Amino acid sequence: MSKQSSTIKEVQGGNVFCGPAVISGITGASTDKVAELINRYRGRPWYAEVKGAYSHELISVLDTLGYDSVKYGNPYINSSLFFCLTILKKNGFYIATLPNHFVLIEKTDSDRFFCDNRTKTPMRAEGSARLSQRVIELIYAEKREKRVESIVDDSPALPLPPKVEQPKPIGPSKLEIAQRLLKQYAENHSINFTCNCSTCVEARLFLGEMK
Repeated sequence: MSKQSSTIKEVQGGNVFCGPAVISGITGASTDKVAELINRYRGRPWYAEVKGAYSHELISVLDTLGYDSVKYGNPYINSSLFFCLTILKKNGFYIATLPNHFVLIEKTDSDRFFCDNRTKTPMRAEGSARLSQRVIELIYAEKREKRVESIVDDSPALPLPPKVEQPKPIGPSKLEIAQRLLKQYAENHSINFTCNCSTCVEARLFLGEMK
């Protein structure tokens, strides 16, 4: 059967380790992006090197990328990979934790496909050299169908109220009048306040008190 019979995505990206590879094969995200998400989960800089990963970190990344995960118990645990492949019933993606390694499995009716950081593309599972290895943990991953509610309001925007034009003042503003009066005063009065206007009289009295 050709490669097109499997929906496993080709593993792409600069990170060459098995944890990011299986997530890349499921979601299509690059292994570099998966490594960034693992680092976010760990609270580390996005560029920190990711060599190894734990299954709960992969589950967290899958959740971020829109996938739900379910851990399988007995009789899959501590059985051989061959036995697990034989008794799988539900179609879809599985992440099998082997000793020091993650592998991606896809069941499509009677067929089983296998992919990891070495193959990078799906191959028939019966051709894998890992069939006799012990399965430590088995995780089923499924694309989340329920749409996550958007925090953005998608309702039509209400029309804006009409802009109210502020009436323009008739004649000069108060500031303009004050500036004109100050200029007029400076031009028509001496610096010693010698005229008999009320301002100069008050100023002379004030200056006299200051002496």
